Amino acid sequence: MAQPPKPTPVGTPDANDASSRSPPDPQPTEWIRLCRVSDIPLGAQRYHKHGVLELAIFHLTDPDQFVVVRNSCPHAGGNMSAGTVSAGIVACPWHQWEFDLRTGGCVHNPDVRLTQFPTRVDGEWLMIQR
Repeated sequence: MAQPPKPTPVGTPDANDASSRSPPDPQPTEWIRLCRVSDIPLGAQRYHKHGVLELAIFHLTDPDQFVVVRNSCPHAGGNMSAGTVSAGIVACPWHQWEFDLRTGGCVHNPDVRLTQFPTRVDGEWLMIQR
């Protein structure tokens, strides 16, 4: 003779209850076309707005690569696209906080980081992953 099902204790989610299921996977990441590669010459940097994203794009020289970060310094919100760049380090124009563009890390405080976006070049277009 089969055992009757055990009662579900109060407060225990039922397997059929939608609130007990794992949340759906986040939206798949997408690659967003920002600008033509030729718009940002080697060694240059530019401000770029894409929807609500305010970005700083850097075209580094050694090695030749693009770096895209949120345009706001994590220290006090300075305009990173207006910063001074030397040897892959950008200095925020407001308080001169320095960040390594290859890693996003602050040179003087490893707990502070720029928000970086993965990049790729697709033909003539610079793309970021979001």
